[in-house]
Amino acid sequence: MAKPLTPIISLLFVGILALPGVAEAKVEKSYGGSALNAVAPRLGAVLFNGRATRVGRIFSYETSAGDINTLVQGQSPKLWDGLNFLNNDIQVIPDSRYGHVYSIRAGVGSHNPYYDPGPGVAASELSRGRENDNGKWDWFAGGFRINSGLTGPGWVMLYQFGYPTLSSPPLALQLVKRHGRLNYGLLQNAGQLTKNSSGFYRGTVLANTPLVPVSYGKWVDFIIGVKWATGSTGELRVYARVEGKTGYKLMLNRSRIPTWQYGTTPYGSVNADGTNSSGQQARVIDHGGLYFGYWDSRTSFPTESILETGMTRSSTYRAAASTLP
Repeated sequence: MAKPLTPIISLLFVGILALPGVAEAKVEKSYGGSALNAVAPRLGAVLFNGRATRVGRIFSYETSAGDINTLVQGQSPKLWDGLNFLNNDIQVIPDSRYGHVYSIRAGVGSHNPYYDPGPGVAASELSRGRENDNGKWDWFAGGFRINSGLTGPGWVMLYQFGYPTLSSPPLALQLVKRHGRLNYGLLQNAGQLTKNSSGFYRGTVLANTPLVPVSYGKWVDFIIGVKWATGSTGELRVYARVEGKTGYKLMLNRSRIPTWQYGTTPYGSVNADGTNSSGQQARVIDHGGLYFGYWDSRTSFPTESILETGMTRSSTYRAAASTLP
């Protein structure tokens, strides 16, 4: 299982280095567009709201392809710390269900402006930097619609949570194939990282769990709760709501497991208490978008596309649920 995760490391590691000034996450003053009110203490706090419905404009392209000196980027208002895409591969479009969503495509020539991973890999992502929440709960939410052309190449990443740039992410929402069918799935690479025979740094927990079968053209909303821990006090809760169904269904419930990662790799060092080698709190990034690749290093492959609402991070389940209709 280690082989499919190895190529993920390099692109994400450079992604955090490319952040144009990582800002501290601030508590948002709204819940899905409604004003903060007296029930907010019971709801909890929306810590970050990256929904497309809050974005007026977003762009990233090079006027001369391949020349980073001609990079033109912008967003209004500023929500994301990293615009890790080119060719205007991420755009905001209207949607009757969510107001606005991100239309995301990735293919040959799609990558982080500051790093090209080479043949067989494509990426169009948005990223947000923050301090780690070791010992605390985070609740992430977002909705996805997979277009029919995407059948699942070697690997497909959608969301990556709490990534400290040590190995593949400790927790990620992705697409996985099981018995020939494409599913939404949850990747875990948590606990103490050790190098295996193939050179991959894997945690004490390494799992890739299918959650919900992909129904092309239908939205699926996810609420993912994680109590971050490098030891056995971590917890995971994953809820899903398929378009046309009412209410969320609990898809995954795990306790007494590590959910974050620590150790020393060529990409950095994090201690079990969440500090780095300098004794400061280690920073992490949350990624959202489309990041996929093939194992045969092909130079020609189709452009894939998805629709996505935009990632939110909250302190409680109720606050997370309030960011989706």
